[in-house]
Amino acid sequence: MSEQRDKAVRGLAKFLNPDTLRGNLIKASLFIAAYQTFRTNVVDRLRGFFTNGFDASGPVLDPEYQTKVLALDKSPLQATLLWLKGMSAIDDADIADAHRAREHRNALSHKLQDFLLAADLEIDLGILESLCKLLAKIDRWWIREVEMTTNPDFDGVEVADEDITSGTMWFLSTMMRIAYGEDSAEYWEDFRNRVVPPA
Repeated sequence: MSEQRDKAVRGLAKFLNPDTLRGNLIKASLFIAAYQTFRTNVVDRLRGFFTNGFDASGPVLDPEYQTKVLALDKSPLQATLLWLKGMSAIDDADIADAHRAREHRNALSHKLQDFLLAADLEIDLGILESLCKLLAKIDRWWIREVEMTTNPDFDGVEVADEDITSGTMWFLSTMMRIAYGEDSAEYWEDFRNRVVPPA
């Protein structure tokens, strides 16, 4: 059997296996949902920080949002990541992780059939894990540097990073655990603990 024919047969077997197909559809859905959650959370949180109330047309943005954030890049997400880098919340490696996640998400969105049928093409859960860790890093920075510094209840209180968990961090880890069912609970609990260590 030629190599090309062998790959085609293996790809068809992959697609026709109900467990494999179901698993890949779940992985693709989780990746796309996680990326959108990441993007929305990161962009909206900073936009909210620069919001000065509301009027009849919606949120009133401080002009500094344009000059200090959106001026950094035409993409609101990239501009936000660059702003966070400027605040020492993240670094170049983190931005590269976000770019890899965007590229993988785009491939899944536009070429899902390839991931379902190609024998040697797999959904990269390592990229998903890196994305979740990046979201946790950003959320912890916001909580530590903004929310805790403006809350007198935390004056003089030391809180370890592993004790800081946001609603979005919990949402992502819980979504993954539920989506994979009880038979995969141990794997996803381990995944959750690597991203959001238990308190």
